Formats: sequence, C-alpha cells, structure tokens
Amino acid sequence: DSARGASHRFLRAALDPTGDESAVFIPTVMTPDALDRFVAGQSHAIILCQAAALRESTVGLLTDYLRNGGRIIYFLDGPADRDNLALLSNDTENGIKLPFQPGAYITPESGAYAMLTSANYEEPMLRKFRDTSALADLHFFSYFETRREESQGQVLLKYDNDSIALARTTLSLGTLLLANFSPSLEG
Repeated sequence: DSARGASHRFLRAALDPTGDESAVFIPTVMTPDALDRFVAGQSHAIILCQAAALRESTVGLLTDYLRNGGRIIYFLDGPADRDNLALLSNDTENGIKLPFQPGAYITPESGAYAMLTSANYEEPMLRKFRDTSALADLHFFSYFETRREESQGQVLLKYDNDSIALARTTLSLGTLLLANFSPSLEG
C-alpha cells in the first residue's frame, strides 16, 4: 500500500541518502515474518514500520534479539501496533516494560493533529534541536493516544495532548525505541 511504500522509501533514503549503498547502514526492507535469527544476528538495528500483526515466533525472535544487546526502532504507525506491543510486553516472565500503553489510534481522517511540546534535550539524539524551533513546527496526524507507565523507560518527546511521542526502554542488554508516529509524510 502507498503509506507502507512511502515509509520504507523515507527510511531507506534517510539511512542511505545517495542510494549507492555506500552509507554506514545499508537498509534491507523485509516483512517481519521473513526475519530470522541469522538476519537479526547480523543487523546493527531492526526498524519496524507499517507492521502488520506479528506472529508469536517473530515476537520471540525480537525479544531474544533485544535480550542479547540488539536495538529496535519501532514506528507505531498502524492499528496493529497496539496488539504487537502487548505481545512484546507479555512475551516472557521478564518481558519488556513499556514506558506507555497505547490507547485510541488517531488518524488524519479525524481532523485532529498533535504537536511536540516537550523534549528531553539532554538526550544526545535530540541535543541538536535544543536551540531551534524545528521540532515545534511539526504536525502529527497519525499516532496513538498514550497512558504513561510510571517508572518504566524514558520519555524523550511528548505531544501537546500529553501523549508520548518518543520513548525508550531496555530489555537486558538491548534497547527498544518507540516512535509514536509515522516516518512518512503520507502516514
């Protein structure tokens, strides 16, 4: 579908701007079901976007990947992500402790949008935005309303409706970055 294609094109261009595979990170686009422990073991990071419902075997692979020091960036950009997060947090007795619980999924059709109003500028990936208005000028039309899980993870960005836009949590040696927005202008 067009939103999925736009998200994947954006991420591929962001990671390999020239498209000649000379960048530090060369993206490989695949469905979550095509992911196996060998591909995961060779990955610098796994980026999930426009994910359909994850199978339990894929959830197990992702939690094992995190537990062994992997890094996952998960763009929450579709209704299936609520159930996928529930599976990830329930996968093991010592599962992922999510920094928030997703609520209603807001879509562009609702006419509502959110803007960023709070940022942790001490975080290295956000530090360069400290003295600019670049983040304040963005409008987000697809996102989940969220409820904060106290003492779980770290909130990095918040929307003007108090929902969390970006948060990080860990599982053993790994890091899960939850981006509560689409990487695409179309999503």
